[in-house]
Amino acid sequence: MGERPYRVATGRPYPLGATLLSGGVHFGLVSRHATRVWIQLYDHAEDPRPSIEIELNAADHRTGDVWHADVYGLAPGAI
Repeated sequence: MGERPYRVATGRPYPLGATLLSGGVHFGLVSRHATRVWIQLYDHAEDPRPSIEIELNAADHRTGDVWHADVYGLAPGAI
């Protein structure tokens, strides 16, 4: 796993999907039954394994059925 050059903030439940922010990307997804969620980042689309995994914890990154995080340091085109 690569180093974590990103800053992860709690974010908010909406919008869903991946949305560009100033200096990062907001992630929001719905899962009623998930107990753990990871954001996986890849160096290249062909890579079989992620270079970085960011685990979201339910206490900080879950509101109802929506998991959310803002990841600062990601640029457009990140995989």
